[in-house]
Amino acid sequence: MKVVEGNFGKDKDDPISPSEVLSLFAVKAMQYEEEGKEVDCVVIVYDKGEMFEIASSKPYPEGVYFLLQKVASKILEEED
Repeated sequence: MKVVEGNFGKDKDDPISPSEVLSLFAVKAMQYEEEGKEVDCVVIVYDKGEMFEIASSKPYPEGVYFLLQKVASKILEEED
């Protein structure tokens, strides 16, 4: 699994905005698609305890849950 550090090389005092993150990942997804790779995505928007919004290229809820579980297990494996 490739983890992209959240600041994308920017100074931590000047954090990257969520819209910039999404824009960069949209470009990355297009590159993968142009290479013929079959990629899926899940996007989560969280507003400090107020709400969650989830968008996915997989059906909700089964596909989204599957992708999130795969990522969660990869993260836990890296912590060991």
